[in-house]
Amino acid sequence: MPAGKQDQSGPLLYGLITFVVLFLVATTLAIMSYLKLEDANNAAHRASASRTEMAKTLREAQKDFDSLYSLVTGMVAQKDEDTHLKLEQVQDAAKEVLDQVNKDGSEDTNLETTAILPTMSILLTQRNTAIENANNLTKKMKDMQQRWDLEVAGFRTGEEKLIADRKACQQQADEVLSNVEKIHASDKEANEQRLKGLKQKLEEKDNKLKETSKLLEAVTNNFKASDKSRRELEMQLESIRPRPDIEVEAFKPDAKVVSVDLQTGIAYINIGSKDKVYRGLTFGIYDRVAPIPLDGKGKAEVKVFDVQESISAVKIVSMDKKNPIITDDIAINLIWNKETPNTFVVAGAFDFDGDGKIDYNGRDQIVKLIEQWGGIVVDKIDINTDFIVLGNPPRKLPKPTETQMDSDQLAMDKYEQAKTRYDNYSKILSQAKALSIPVFNTERFKNLIGFDTEARMSKPF
Repeated sequence: MPAGKQDQSGPLLYGLITFVVLFLVATTLAIMSYLKLEDANNAAHRASASRTEMAKTLREAQKDFDSLYSLVTGMVAQKDEDTHLKLEQVQDAAKEVLDQVNKDGSEDTNLETTAILPTMSILLTQRNTAIENANNLTKKMKDMQQRWDLEVAGFRTGEEKLIADRKACQQQADEVLSNVEKIHASDKEANEQRLKGLKQKLEEKDNKLKETSKLLEAVTNNFKASDKSRRELEMQLESIRPRPDIEVEAFKPDAKVVSVDLQTGIAYINIGSKDKVYRGLTFGIYDRVAPIPLDGKGKAEVKVFDVQESISAVKIVSMDKKNPIITDDIAINLIWNKETPNTFVVAGAFDFDGDGKIDYNGRDQIVKLIEQWGGIVVDKIDINTDFIVLGNPPRKLPKPTETQMDSDQLAMDKYEQAKTRYDNYSKILSQAKALSIPVFNTERFKNLIGFDTEARMSKPF
């Protein structure tokens, strides 16, 4: 990310975090204020209910007092503010009435009249108690009202502060959003310009690529035509000027014997690790002065078991006792080549182990042996092919009849596969003759690599 964008995104992130924190704090304070206000409202409602109940009690006591006052004095009670004084006057009047009745000694004294005084005392006490409770309640209401006013004032102050903080946060948020929009607009414009430039460059490169592709296609076509012509000329040249000796490369010595110990069955040849020799490699041994036999069978077969830089020790696997190995005898391996790998085409059916029976995997064993010792196996013949190894020709099957196809649904497939193998075998043999490529059967191939005895003793794979 460019340095300019990092400087702009930092304050933006801090502004957003500050806005969120202030918003959460304001929300929390508002909730707490609301809860306190709700508690104060509930307390006020409870105090109002108590005051209403007390006023109801006072009104009932007032009614009882007015009735008693009318009964004692025979007059309607006056509604004045000095209630305590009026009660005392009523009590004094009641006492005078009672004293007068006792003084006269009247026998018709009304029991209800004599019971007025105690009843009146009880009512007076209840009245005074109610008044006192009402006064106390009024005082408490005033105290609560004062506290309520203080709470409301505090709530209003807190609310005003929260509103102010909210405005400040909103202002900061607006500024942050404004900066974000500016940055976004700037980035969008810059990106559009860069994208436009990239599209233009891409179109230019695409046009150049199209031109290059056209040139490459033309060059490829010319090369194919030239290569085809070259191959045709090479084929014609090979056909009119065959090799004087097509097997001369096969009989070219790879090494010579520098020392031999017939008692221990060990000999030494003059190639080593610098020539890419490795343990397990086999060679056919031939007389230095005698020609190579037509069947390729040498006087001995040896196998490398120890490799030094310029010399290798070989074990004598088999040898003609009448014609033993001597110094300066030559060693040949048709597959191995210390300079360049040889190219082979392998076709046909093979009896690799020499037991007189065709091996189902005979061709695979030949191919693996060639590749293991550095050779190259290809499917088609060309002028670069060095040697051809042909086994017995594939069995040619007769075309199946309708009855045979009805009894065996794969009869036609088997016929086609066998025909393809036979045609391919015949084609390889024909091309080998046309191109003068050496052809070796199984026995000659094993003899020229010194592997016939090894193959008879045990299968390598």
